[in-house]
Amino acid sequence: MGRKYIFYPLVLALLFAACRPIDDSEEVSIVELAANAGELIVNDGGGMSVLAVYSSGTADVKIKGEAPDWIELEGSRIKGDGEVKLYLDPNPGYLRMVTLEISLRDSDRKITVPVKQKGLSQYLSCAEPYKVADGRTDDVLDFALDTNVPLENLSCSIEYLGLYKDWISSSDISGGVLRIGTVANATDICRRAKCTVTYVDGWNRESSMDLFITQSDREGSIGKTTGVALIKALGTPEGTVIEDDFVLEGVVVSDCGSANMALNPTVAAVNVDTTFARRVAYMQGEDGSWGIRLVFDSESDNSLHFGTKVAMSLYGATVVRESDPERYTISGLAGWNIASSEAGAAVPDKQRTIEGLTDDDIYTYVSLQNTEFAFKRGSYADVLESYALKSAVNANVTSEASQLDGWASLLIDGSGHGIYAPVNMLCLWRRSGHGVPQGTGPTRGIIVHEDLERLGDAGRYQIRVIDESGFAQGEESDLQEFAYWINSYRNRDSYAAVNSRYTYKKLATVIPSNDLLDGGKLVANAEMVSENIVIPASRTADPYTTANYYNDLTAGNSGISTQYVGIGDITTTHDWYKWSEEGEFEGYNGFVFSFSTSNLQANSLEFAFDFAGGYLSAATARSWPAHWCVEYSVDGGDSWTLVPNCVNGKPYVHMRGLPWVKAFLNGQWYYTAAQAGMGFSQHSFTLPSEVLGKDAVLLKLRPYDRVITSLPLVWDDDIEKSEIDYTTDVDIRIRFGFIYLRYR
Repeated sequence: MGRKYIFYPLVLALLFAACRPIDDSEEVSIVELAANAGELIVNDGGGMSVLAVYSSGTADVKIKGEAPDWIELEGSRIKGDGEVKLYLDPNPGYLRMVTLEISLRDSDRKITVPVKQKGLSQYLSCAEPYKVADGRTDDVLDFALDTNVPLENLSCSIEYLGLYKDWISSSDISGGVLRIGTVANATDICRRAKCTVTYVDGWNRESSMDLFITQSDREGSIGKTTGVALIKALGTPEGTVIEDDFVLEGVVVSDCGSANMALNPTVAAVNVDTTFARRVAYMQGEDGSWGIRLVFDSESDNSLHFGTKVAMSLYGATVVRESDPERYTISGLAGWNIASSEAGAAVPDKQRTIEGLTDDDIYTYVSLQNTEFAFKRGSYADVLESYALKSAVNANVTSEASQLDGWASLLIDGSGHGIYAPVNMLCLWRRSGHGVPQGTGPTRGIIVHEDLERLGDAGRYQIRVIDESGFAQGEESDLQEFAYWINSYRNRDSYAAVNSRYTYKKLATVIPSNDLLDGGKLVANAEMVSENIVIPASRTADPYTTANYYNDLTAGNSGISTQYVGIGDITTTHDWYKWSEEGEFEGYNGFVFSFSTSNLQANSLEFAFDFAGGYLSAATARSWPAHWCVEYSVDGGDSWTLVPNCVNGKPYVHMRGLPWVKAFLNGQWYYTAAQAGMGFSQHSFTLPSEVLGKDAVLLKLRPYDRVITSLPLVWDDDIEKSEIDYTTDVDIRIRFGFIYLRYR
């Protein structure tokens, strides 16, 4: 006989017996009955499955209830430990299940084991789940159901929303339609109800779908249809509750099936509200002249798909006005607030340029023309995966900081203007295996404004695509590479050659023609110099060796990478910055790039880079210059001029630090993940035409002002306000992924 299971009542009996004098004539009877599985799940292809049974006597096995003809048992009587064999036919239909009943003879002990066979998945949906009933008379509403569930397995329940009850007279499901009958409304109040259609699948799992009915008042009105101007006029920074039954009509330009509709906010140091993106929707006027953000109370309430014409009943909702830029949000919405919906509405092709965007475009659907990714090597979210929310594309992440959501790639157009395209970590297409598009073309999505604090400064506007198809850059780009540098710690380009003259920088200098590799040219088109170099003996050490830090993927493989994100050191330096008493920058060189444009046939020249700051230890790399600018010189460095054309509209960019899970500072642990950077922030500057046709051009990437970045000691209080008022000799670790000089 096999293993024995002593059940709790038996244990009590033994303890009680231990308190009495031992009588050898007494025997304790151990009763055992158990199976090796609480349930069996078998494939739809059929075949044989085995269930092991452990018993202290003779066990009888049978199918509970009427036995179907698709399963047979072998071994229905088991003495002691044994097994029962189940032979199942292939299942061409839906999920199905039987329950085995195993009972022990001469005992009342009995157990059941469900046997579940896989089959076709069942689905249930409705393209127009919101209907308006005419309250002036009795009415009939038809909801067309899209389902493969047998209609006889569907049931409908009614929940009245509000004070008025019993005004739905009938409900019937037949011919693929749920038909609801209503009685006339004798009141001046709109009435609302929720119809829940439910089915139980073959494994006894219940699934349901909610449909909503709004009945007009006795005059046929479902509220006061109003324009967007009135709703906006109600908005305040604190939020205003709408007390009138206003109805706003528009077209949905988002999709409830997308995980990329908004940044999922960090609500605590180690907690992200991952429901937020699916609770957010956007609607605009039919002509695209205005847009408003909608926030539902729950994911299930938001069933709005792209191109749906809707009438939103706003009674009880809250309208919030935000400034700089001006934008409006209606929150506190439930499913019943959608008074009516009609699928298939046309969304205007609202073509814009990045430079031409205004606040009126916020929360509307636009097609940004002639755009391309500024950095074409990598995925849609070039991040440290060990700090990203866990999903199917980074299932091996184990870091306790893997709760961050949202990063952004930089798009640029032919005029040198730029805009960031945020992508949430729970979008599985963000790492599809083939990287970002290599060409140029339109980017289609919703214009938003979000404070991407982990990124730094994302500018006044960003564009959120609904899915990967929003990036439609299929045309050949005219952007040509003059020279670029890549982080040689990671093999992001197998053909890249390292200029041996500068190996101490751990940065590969590459010429597009591969002259370095061919041996035809010993000096690159552009060279990079850096003063105040410190080269530790361990300079060749790679601080990042864990497989969690992957980024680029081999084609078709979304779980394993052989190409890594370019996180590594370019140099460790002393005395990066010194300021006068008036706050003027006095030194030092920073990163300087030297090149000639005398023979370059170009209309414009662009300088782009992605970078981050810090080291593995939060305690020893707590601060560095937060704001960085680019200067140029055409007179050998005698005079320098600031390059004003940064994509965020400022004369500087914001460097963020690499993240740590938490920092041990001043004898206390602080979480740092919420506002710390996840990866490299991408930046681009269009250089003035003055640099073209020159024998010698110098560029300098250096700190802009005395503001230093501060490690967030409290997750929601990352305020950078400290100033550098001394010359520092602290090692500053700067990390680059790519540095580009390109021309058109």
